[in-house]
Amino acid sequence: MYKIAPNAIVRREFFGGLGIILNQDNFELDEFSTSFLRCLHHTTDCHVISQALTRVHEVQMTPEHVESLYEEALESGLIVRSNETKLIEVDKLVQIMQAELDD
Repeated sequence: MYKIAPNAIVRREFFGGLGIILNQDNFELDEFSTSFLRCLHHTTDCHVISQALTRVHEVQMTPEHVESLYEEALESGLIVRSNETKLIEVDKLVQIMQAELDD
């Protein structure tokens, strides 16, 4: 399982988002990548994340796709491996994601 790195911030912006590793790098993120990383604030369940991303962004995501996104984010330093477990229902995560996009 994964979580946002302790020295990283993922911020939603008008154009998508920013991934910031304090005192190191900044990454411009598209809307989809921002949503994916923001999901990690709420859950560590790749099945829930894949379902929420599918519903909000209207793309077909599988848990295997999410696993590959984890690897990319891990390489960038935005996330780290964790034993922490966070669970949320898909409907609740979709509501949170939609509210962020609408805001």
